[in-house]
Amino acid sequence: MKKLAFAAAVAALFAGTASAGRITDTTGLNLLDLTQPGGNVTGSATYSTFTVEHLFDDVLDVAAGRWLAGWNSASGVYIVYTFDEETEVDGYSFQSGNQMNASGRAPKDFQILGSNDYDGKNYSTATWEELDSVTGEGKYGGTPETRYFRFEKAATYKSYCLHVSALNGSTDYCQMTEMQLHNYTAAEKKCTVTVNTVVKGEVVATSTTECKALEEVVINVPAAPEGK
Repeated sequence: MKKLAFAAAVAALFAGTASAGRITDTTGLNLLDLTQPGGNVTGSATYSTFTVEHLFDDVLDVAAGRWLAGWNSASGVYIVYTFDEETEVDGYSFQSGNQMNASGRAPKDFQILGSNDYDGKNYSTATWEELDSVTGEGKYGGTPETRYFRFEKAATYKSYCLHVSALNGSTDYCQMTEMQLHNYTAAEKKCTVTVNTVVKGEVVATSTTECKALEEVVINVPAAPEGK
């Protein structure tokens, strides 16, 4: 990974660097989406109501839920998702658009960057680290298609940027339906819910069940009085 000022990061993007590559088999990977609808998203100017927020709104395969940015062949287009705190990410995924020329408008050459000093406004003055760079990504199919990519090494940043420098033939817009950030190797978080039946302050019976949560939960339930 390389730490770069914005100008150097963009220069590296147009030059092209190695990528860990696209994943064709996601068996055994944690595909949980780390982004959330309504998160802090900024980016290049967009067309009409197809704003940057749509790229992370969890609305799939719907025309109204797509991101549509006016194409700039000189500098490309970008979008930044900022978490509330530094978050470990080791990959990402795209879903192509489902409207006219969706395949041609999909990213062909692009870069993923990370930053901890992006303030949500001054994109060009932040310090970005290159996490992944892809060149020559082929056209998507005629229907929405999801593709998964992986970093060579997991990274922990607060802001993650997608910068697109070339499309698959389109000259008007860059278009995608959804982008997700992942930590493929993260273990699924589980907890154990323990229910204790309590009689006169003593636990007389215990039952447990697993759930998806961040910590263990213990519930003490008084036993019902006998004869009622």
